[in-house]
Amino acid sequence: MGRQVSKVELAEILGVSERSLSSWQMEPGFPFEPGELRGQENIYDTARVIQWWLQRELGKASSAELERQRLTSAQADLKQLELARARGRVVDAAGAAAAARRCARETRDRLLDVPARVALPLASERNPAAVQQVLEKEIRGALTALVERFDAEASAADVNATEDIDAT
Repeated sequence: MGRQVSKVELAEILGVSERSLSSWQMEPGFPFEPGELRGQENIYDTARVIQWWLQRELGKASSAELERQRLTSAQADLKQLELARARGRVVDAAGAAAAARRCARETRDRLLDVPARVALPLASERNPAAVQQVLEKEIRGALTALVERFDAEASAADVNATEDIDAT
Protein backbone atom coordinates (compact mmCIF):
# COMPACT_ATOMS: atom_id res chain seq x y z
CA MET A 1 0.00 0.00 0.00
CA GLY A 2 1.30 3.41 -0.98
CA ARG A 3 0.75 6.85 0.37
CA GLN A 4 -2.85 8.18 0.31
CA VAL A 5 -2.87 11.49 -1.57
CA SER A 6 -5.14 14.03 -3.23
CA LYS A 7 -5.36 14.69 -6.96
CA VAL A 8 -3.10 17.74 -6.66
CA GLU A 9 -0.44 15.74 -4.79
CA LEU A 10 -0.69 12.77 -7.18
CA ALA A 11 -0.32 15.05 -10.21
CA GLU A 12 2.83 16.52 -8.65
CA ILE A 13 4.26 13.07 -7.79
CA LEU A 14 3.65 11.70 -11.29
CA GLY A 15 4.55 14.91 -13.09
CA VAL A 16 1.25 15.07 -14.97
CA SER A 17 -1.62 17.54 -15.01
CA GLU A 18 -4.75 17.19 -12.92
CA ARG A 19 -6.64 17.08 -16.22
CA SER A 20 -4.66 13.92 -17.17
CA LEU A 21 -5.66 12.32 -13.87
CA SER A 22 -9.31 13.19 -14.50
CA SER A 23 -9.04 11.58 -17.92
CA TRP A 24 -7.36 8.48 -16.49
CA GLN A 25 -10.18 8.10 -13.95
CA MET A 26 -12.49 7.41 -16.90
CA GLU A 27 -10.33 4.48 -18.04
CA PRO A 28 -11.17 0.95 -16.86
CA GLY A 29 -9.39 -0.15 -13.72
CA PHE A 30 -8.00 3.22 -12.64
CA PRO A 31 -7.61 2.92 -8.84
CA PHE A 32 -9.08 5.67 -6.66
CA GLU A 33 -11.48 6.07 -3.81
CA PRO A 34 -14.20 8.62 -4.52
CA GLY A 35 -14.90 11.20 -1.84
CA GLU A 36 -17.70 10.18 0.48
CA LEU A 37 -19.67 13.39 -0.03
CA ARG A 38 -20.38 15.37 -3.19
CA GLY A 39 -17.57 17.86 -3.75
CA GLN A 40 -15.19 15.99 -1.44
CA GLU A 41 -11.79 15.10 -2.95
CA ASN A 42 -11.00 11.65 -4.25
CA ILE A 43 -8.23 9.70 -2.53
CA TYR A 44 -5.46 8.02 -4.51
CA ASP A 45 -3.12 5.24 -3.37
CA THR A 46 0.21 6.13 -5.02
CA ALA A 47 1.42 2.51 -5.25
CA ARG A 48 -1.79 1.29 -6.90
CA VAL A 49 -1.92 4.25 -9.30
CA ILE A 50 1.74 3.80 -10.29
CA GLN A 51 1.17 0.06 -10.84
CA TRP A 52 -1.92 0.81 -13.00
CA TRP A 53 0.01 3.45 -14.98
CA LEU A 54 2.93 1.06 -15.63
CA GLN A 55 0.55 -1.65 -16.85
CA ARG A 56 -1.15 0.90 -19.12
CA GLU A 57 2.16 2.05 -20.59
CA LEU A 58 3.37 -1.54 -21.06
CA GLY A 59 0.11 -2.28 -22.89
CA LYS A 60 0.74 0.68 -25.19
CA ALA A 61 4.28 -0.54 -25.86
CA SER A 62 2.98 -4.04 -26.62
CA SER A 63 0.43 -2.61 -29.05
CA ALA A 64 3.09 -0.52 -30.76
CA GLU A 65 5.36 -3.56 -31.05
CA LEU A 66 2.52 -5.63 -32.53
CA GLU A 67 1.90 -2.90 -35.09
CA ARG A 68 5.61 -2.82 -35.97
CA GLN A 69 5.60 -6.60 -36.37
CA ARG A 70 2.49 -6.45 -38.60
CA LEU A 71 4.07 -3.74 -40.72
CA THR A 72 7.34 -5.66 -41.03
CA SER A 73 5.44 -8.82 -41.99
CA ALA A 74 3.36 -6.95 -44.59
CA GLN A 75 6.51 -5.39 -46.06
CA ALA A 76 8.15 -8.82 -46.27
CA ASP A 77 5.04 -10.26 -47.97
CA LEU A 78 5.08 -7.40 -50.47
CA LYS A 79 8.76 -8.01 -51.28
CA GLN A 80 8.07 -11.72 -51.83
CA LEU A 81 5.18 -10.88 -54.14
CA GLU A 82 7.34 -8.43 -56.10
CA LEU A 83 10.09 -11.05 -56.41
CA ALA A 84 7.62 -13.73 -57.54
CA ARG A 85 6.18 -11.28 -60.07
CA ALA A 86 9.68 -10.48 -61.38
CA ARG A 87 10.38 -14.20 -61.74
CA GLY A 88 7.15 -14.70 -63.68
CA ARG A 89 5.56 -16.82 -60.96
CA VAL A 90 2.53 -14.60 -60.43
CA VAL A 91 -0.52 -15.02 -62.60
CA ASP A 92 -2.79 -12.07 -63.25
CA ALA A 93 -6.21 -13.32 -62.14
CA ALA A 94 -8.14 -11.12 -64.57
CA GLY A 95 -5.91 -12.19 -67.46
CA ALA A 96 -6.21 -15.86 -66.52
CA ALA A 97 -10.00 -15.58 -66.30
CA ALA A 98 -10.15 -13.87 -69.71
CA ALA A 99 -7.95 -16.60 -71.22
CA ALA A 100 -10.19 -19.29 -69.70
CA ARG A 101 -13.28 -17.62 -71.17
CA ARG A 102 -11.62 -17.40 -74.61
CA CYS A 103 -10.64 -21.06 -74.36
CA ALA A 104 -14.15 -22.11 -73.39
CA ARG A 105 -15.74 -20.08 -76.22
CA GLU A 106 -13.30 -21.38 -78.80
CA THR A 107 -13.74 -24.96 -77.57
CA ARG A 108 -17.50 -24.60 -77.84
CA ASP A 109 -17.26 -23.09 -81.34
CA ARG A 110 -14.87 -25.73 -82.65
CA LEU A 111 -16.88 -28.62 -81.25
CA LEU A 112 -20.14 -27.21 -82.61
CA ASP A 113 -18.48 -27.08 -86.05
CA VAL A 114 -17.76 -30.83 -85.99
CA PRO A 115 -21.23 -31.95 -87.20
CA ALA A 116 -21.10 -29.57 -90.19
CA ARG A 117 -17.66 -30.85 -91.17
CA VAL A 118 -18.52 -34.55 -90.86
CA ALA A 119 -22.17 -34.69 -91.89
CA LEU A 120 -21.55 -35.15 -95.61
CA PRO A 121 -18.72 -37.69 -95.30
CA LEU A 122 -20.76 -39.72 -92.82
CA ALA A 123 -24.10 -39.52 -94.64
CA SER A 124 -23.47 -42.73 -96.55
CA GLU A 125 -21.43 -44.54 -93.86
CA ARG A 126 -23.15 -47.61 -92.43
CA ASN A 127 -20.28 -48.91 -90.27
CA PRO A 128 -20.61 -47.59 -86.65
CA ALA A 129 -16.88 -48.10 -86.02
CA ALA A 130 -16.03 -45.93 -89.04
CA VAL A 131 -18.48 -43.23 -87.88
CA GLN A 132 -16.92 -43.29 -84.40
CA GLN A 133 -13.42 -43.08 -85.90
CA VAL A 134 -14.31 -40.03 -88.03
CA LEU A 135 -15.97 -38.28 -85.06
CA GLU A 136 -13.03 -39.01 -82.75
CA LYS A 137 -10.59 -37.72 -85.37
CA GLU A 138 -12.54 -34.45 -85.75
CA ILE A 139 -12.90 -33.91 -81.99
CA ARG A 140 -9.23 -34.69 -81.33
CA GLY A 141 -8.23 -32.35 -84.15
CA ALA A 142 -10.34 -29.53 -82.70
CA LEU A 143 -8.92 -30.05 -79.21
CA THR A 144 -5.33 -30.35 -80.47
CA ALA A 145 -5.70 -27.08 -82.40
CA LEU A 146 -6.95 -25.38 -79.24
CA VAL A 147 -4.06 -26.69 -77.14
CA GLU A 148 -1.54 -25.55 -79.76
CA ARG A 149 -3.12 -22.10 -79.94
CA PHE A 150 -3.14 -21.56 -76.20
CA ASP A 151 0.38 -22.99 -75.83
CA ALA A 152 1.52 -20.45 -78.43
CA GLU A 153 -0.27 -17.65 -76.52
CA ALA A 154 1.37 -18.75 -73.27
CA SER A 155 4.81 -18.83 -74.91
CA ALA A 156 4.27 -15.33 -76.30
CA ALA A 157 3.21 -14.13 -72.84
CA ASP A 158 6.35 -15.71 -71.33
CA VAL A 159 8.52 -13.90 -73.87
CA ASN A 160 6.76 -10.59 -73.12
CA ALA A 161 7.18 -11.12 -69.37
CA THR A 162 10.88 -11.88 -69.83
CA GLU A 163 11.31 -8.74 -71.93
CA ASP A 164 9.53 -6.72 -69.21
CA ILE A 165 11.87 -8.14 -66.55
CA ASP A 166 14.95 -7.45 -68.68
CA ALA A 167 13.80 -3.87 -69.23
CA THR A 168 13.73 -3.19 -65.45
